[in-house]
Amino acid sequence: MQTEHRALALALAVALATAAGCYTGASISPGDLPAVGAGGSADDARAISGNSGLPCDVAKVIGDSCASCHGARPTGGAVATLVTLEGFSAPSPTDPQRKVGDLVVERMRDAKKPMPASGLLPAADVAVVESWVKAGMPRGSCATLPNASDPFFDKVVECSSNTRWTRGDRGSQLMHPGVACVDCHRRSGEREAVVYSVAGTVYATGHESNDCNGVNGVGGAAKVVVTDSAGTVLATLPINAAGNFYSSARFPQPYFVKVVQGTKERAMKGAPASGDCNSCHTTVGAEGAPGRIALPE
Repeated sequence: MQTEHRALALALAVALATAAGCYTGASISPGDLPAVGAGGSADDARAISGNSGLPCDVAKVIGDSCASCHGARPTGGAVATLVTLEGFSAPSPTDPQRKVGDLVVERMRDAKKPMPASGLLPAADVAVVESWVKAGMPRGSCATLPNASDPFFDKVVECSSNTRWTRGDRGSQLMHPGVACVDCHRRSGEREAVVYSVAGTVYATGHESNDCNGVNGVGGAAKVVVTDSAGTVLATLPINAAGNFYSSARFPQPYFVKVVQGTKERAMKGAPASGDCNSCHTTVGAEGAPGRIALPE
């Protein structure tokens, strides 16, 4: 009986240690968070910002439809970064005789294997990227980030916490801030990976890069609040040391989400189509999101 109790306790400990992990591994404490200088953040700092080398119109198409996977650190099976001119100009990892940009255009027009995988983009968006690639991908500039309808989001990409997740896919509640958590967990194939209904990362500014740690919410006043259409609170989700929040609860549709800090709040304008918050709240924003989930001012 004691052996069974120990086994049960161990199983529970593993489940708790991996509560936000795509994969299993040792849980990382807040004291283990490394400084930015340890993690190669130079590319991240340029991601779709004024010095990315991408023209504004190209940056907008990529930011809206591609950057969530093809970011400075590609995720979701992507193998190339598309957030800088250097990324587009590099030899393709799958065909080194050709540049990444050339293959991007082909995939954008490939109905059988489109990029993004959700389906072909509007012809006008494809034409923007294709014409630039055919012109030799001349260096461009964009003084401000696209999608910046709110002046708060009119800033270059940065990592305000000056710390990054560098432990790869080792399971931890602190892992991969900024990455689409729900999709990552769903695709992991690991039995211990928790399936979330709502998950994301809260940042201090609007355009921070993947794996940059968000706000440290431990012991703080900031929290994520889920309400129904009448404003009744369905859940209050804490924000951890990496800025991550998550829940496995199933909320009735439509539900609404806001970040609350003291008497201030930053609320979504409508009900989210998905609880995978970081899939839209990417570095530059996608599907109408202006950028990251950010603390209220």
